[in-house]
Amino acid sequence: MAFGRKRRRRGGGLLFKLLCLAALLAAVWVHGNALIFTDEYEVSLAGLPPAFEGYRVAQVSDVHGGDLLGLGGKRLLEKLEKAKPNLIVVTGDVVDDDHGPETVRALMRGLAAIAPTYYVTGNHEWSARVVPELMELLEDCGVTPLRNEFAYLTLGTNRLLLAGVEDKAGPWDQKTPAELMEEIEAEDYAGPVLLLAHRPDDAETYDALGYDLIFSGHVHGGMLRLPFLGGVIAPSRELFPPYTKGLYALENGGQLLVSAGLAPAGGFPRVFNPLQVPIAVLHGA
Repeated sequence: MAFGRKRRRRGGGLLFKLLCLAALLAAVWVHGNALIFTDEYEVSLAGLPPAFEGYRVAQVSDVHGGDLLGLGGKRLLEKLEKAKPNLIVVTGDVVDDDHGPETVRALMRGLAAIAPTYYVTGNHEWSARVVPELMELLEDCGVTPLRNEFAYLTLGTNRLLLAGVEDKAGPWDQKTPAELMEEIEAEDYAGPVLLLAHRPDDAETYDALGYDLIFSGHVHGGMLRLPFLGGVIAPSRELFPPYTKGLYALENGGQLLVSAGLAPAGGFPRVFNPLQVPIAVLHGA
């Protein structure tokens, strides 16, 4: 008796491939949009006061007020508590046109409870026209805004200078970074100067002025990142912007740390571009 060979069902193979593709796409989405990575960067600074050796600075940037990070930023706060920062810096775009100041109240209060927290404006705070209300909320939460001004971080008798500039979307006649540096140079201070500035576009200018370590965000990691190529596009639609994520050495000896941020940009999901909280670990050069 002859028996015919059983035919394979092509439908089953196709279904398996579709399931694998769906699982891969889901993994890519989760990696870029639902996980938060705390990446540490070792930063050497000439003249760093001895008490600040190993000082940990966590950078929170581009939250955009959304609930992507969980109720009141709970997941972000848990990550930060584990990272044990000595200082938290917030480099702008915490709110936008769709998310007002109240959306970040719990998050800002939580940050200030973990470590001293300083903030500078991004472009979206200005475009949403909520800067006065946001400043009131931040101060109520224990967060210190730096509005073209500086403050000293102190450990015992050692001190470190932290400056912050308003985003250039603010008033046209605001104090310039050069004028701020003139004020700093008039101080009785000889250590490194840390600067909070939302956009990394002017990093070379800050470097030439003498700022030693600049914290920026704004670029969202280049939104889409490709292996070996890095960030593909800036919010300004510039292709392959020079500074998108990580620590960069600048021409005059300064350094730039760019956060990939904590929200999508332009409503698009993040691809190969996970949510990031950079941690700068300071060391004397």
